[in-house]
Amino acid sequence: MTQNPNFTTTRIRVILVIVLSFCLSVAYAKLPLFDTNPLYAKIELIKPGMSKYEVKSILKQPYKLSFYTNDKQDYVEELFYKAVYIYYENFYITYRIVFVNDKVTALLQEENLYKDQKIEVVKKE
Repeated sequence: MTQNPNFTTTRIRVILVIVLSFCLSVAYAKLPLFDTNPLYAKIELIKPGMSKYEVKSILKQPYKLSFYTNDKQDYVEELFYKAVYIYYENFYITYRIVFVNDKVTALLQEENLYKDQKIEVVKKE
């Protein structure tokens, strides 16, 4: 039984489309050009002089906060936000927003790699 040449051509085209789709999906997941993290877009909206209320209305609740009084007796608050990025290696960025007397004075960031941590469970009898 002989195969129809059109059937073979169609099969090759389908395989090429599948391979191309796979390659594009891998590229989408790996390249920072296709960043879809919504936190970064919101972080770009933060400007010096904004109040804590304005920042929280954009970024919502932080995962951590701290406060203290500096040498000039100004009230200093820090809000921390975390974003996870997956490119060639998994890492996260912690954004720290510093307020002095309820006004943004600094936006700092720190990158950290996720490290594989192995946990060993030992059952003692």
